[in-house]
Amino acid sequence: MLQINITVLFCFICAFLPWGASQFLGFHNDFFAIMDSTLLSLSLWWGYLGYCYFVNKKTVEIIFILTVIILIFLKVSQEYFIFFESYISLETLGLFNEVLLGIKNFVSIPILALLFLVTFLFFTFLSKTKIELVKPNRIFFYTLISAISFIAFFVQNTHSQKFIFEKLDEQNEFSSYEYQEENPIMFLVRELVNKVIVDEMSNAKQKEVDFLTSIIQKNQNKFLPPEYHFDKFKTLIIPYPEFSHSGLNVEPFKFKSEDLGSASDHKKTRKNVILIVLESVRKYETEKYNGISLTPNLNEIAKYGVSFENFYSTSRYTIKSEQAILCSLLDVHKHVPYSVHFGKFNGQCLPKILKKNGYHTYWFHGNTKEFFNRDVFHPSIGFQNLISKEYFETKNLAKNEIIGWGIKDEDVFNEAFKILENKTEPFFAEILTLTNHQPFNWDYGKHVFPDFVSYTGENIYKNYRKGINYTDYALGVFWNKFINSPLSDNTILIITGDHGVPYYPEIIQSDVDQFETLFRTPLVVYGVDDYVDPGMQLSHLDIAPSILSELDIKQDFSFLGRPFFGKQKTVDNRPIFNMDIDNYAFRLGNTRCLPVENLCVNKAIETCYSEYRFSCNIENINDIASIVESESLMKFLKLSNRAGYPSF
Repeated sequence: MLQINITVLFCFICAFLPWGASQFLGFHNDFFAIMDSTLLSLSLWWGYLGYCYFVNKKTVEIIFILTVIILIFLKVSQEYFIFFESYISLETLGLFNEVLLGIKNFVSIPILALLFLVTFLFFTFLSKTKIELVKPNRIFFYTLISAISFIAFFVQNTHSQKFIFEKLDEQNEFSSYEYQEENPIMFLVRELVNKVIVDEMSNAKQKEVDFLTSIIQKNQNKFLPPEYHFDKFKTLIIPYPEFSHSGLNVEPFKFKSEDLGSASDHKKTRKNVILIVLESVRKYETEKYNGISLTPNLNEIAKYGVSFENFYSTSRYTIKSEQAILCSLLDVHKHVPYSVHFGKFNGQCLPKILKKNGYHTYWFHGNTKEFFNRDVFHPSIGFQNLISKEYFETKNLAKNEIIGWGIKDEDVFNEAFKILENKTEPFFAEILTLTNHQPFNWDYGKHVFPDFVSYTGENIYKNYRKGINYTDYALGVFWNKFINSPLSDNTILIITGDHGVPYYPEIIQSDVDQFETLFRTPLVVYGVDDYVDPGMQLSHLDIAPSILSELDIKQDFSFLGRPFFGKQKTVDNRPIFNMDIDNYAFRLGNTRCLPVENLCVNKAIETCYSEYRFSCNIENINDIASIVESESLMKFLKLSNRAGYPSF
């Protein structure tokens, strides 16, 4: 047996591989980030040596495997940051299944193959040489501790001055937290330490929040403190035609109808509803440039209906956008969506209301229904049938039909049409596409792209364009079947995007233009005649109320949005929220508040307003009151979110 005293060197190499990876992946944007990674590597070095010194069992294998895990985590963190402009937090670690799937899709096959090859060769070499790591020199070991302590003091002192950690817990505050100025693993460590400290210091505050939550859950209207009353944000609760406000502080968005109608008498004559939600499709890419569009089929469908030009998504997460679209309420939980954090939804959402009124409800998607806990959340909001990846596998329809995260869009559309075309009872169906999903660099098999889209390489935006074009192709196949079938005579078809992505063409450079591009999404509606001006500012929150308005279904609603087509349509400006990771934008008509600095540079003073959350362009001086009230509204939403959005 050959015994080589290379303990210090081996541990050093393994400890500083993450430093090199952090440099390669772009985490060293300033001096502090470099020092942060240095502290991480020195700490790993000391930890590895400590393991050799005190445990000394299977040291080579354990140290090597731990290093590989750290390298994979850094790569996933890079993709997570590119997409969400945030780091993986303690909350997002709760998304265990989602994180595993993210590793599968975000870490490229060549990288995984290389890591596997290196691991295989390493363990093969290890088995032949019988290398053992011996205990390191005690003096060196404790000298290293001293060096780490000095650097740790410097880094922590600098961090305390550069960052305000409490802001990470305040969704309704403007956040200028610069994630890229620290190492993502050190960020996670600090959050853990901060959580322990805060948890010890905030028991009283937590008890207060729990008490307030119980007030809402128990419908104890008179006990809710005045700062949560709806008169604190009353200008944002706009009138609902043919409905009257409930006056409930615990459910301030609830409106009552005096004419509830009779659903069962009309269910055989009511229109079907198909809602198509396009993964990661923004409005910008649907517009024509030099006479060419990435979405010719979507543009063709718009000729048969109406396209709304200023329509906005409410979130960066698909599942949160679904909640806004289907329930007309915001998911303000910061990192982990409501569907995962709480599971069941207690409010009255569109599928549940339609089911109560005689509709059969379907949800079609190419990914697993367990992703983001949809197998629990979606039935709670009223979906009776979940047609997901599991369904395709059971029916043996999934073989060789996988692109990216799941079943390719074309096959999902085909199966949806096959199931829906012969339904005799009214139905509501959501078709959620999947193929156009980050990181976008999929193998599309035999699908042929037009020359202006075709691309082979690693440029994210160019691959994103390919994904949009493929989804549009799949949509076109579905549309041709739909428009030539009896379904088209008695169906409302609504097509929108779920959210944007933070990748842009070179022409879009400013923070303002990028934010606008990120949240502006297409909306095309077929099968309705009575609608507002297509240029009006609208959002996901307005879809559910509009569908019920068109179907003339009247019952008590608790919605933030308002109808923009149908009998109850209203032209009143409605509040629009664009929920980012650590901040949000607020819009009311042409008044616009964005979480960027100096939105009002070189503007007249009477049209400008700035505060710690955002800066604003003001259309009407009276809108300032609504901007101020939006903070109170967000404060109530956070509390109602914790309570599960109960409906009484």
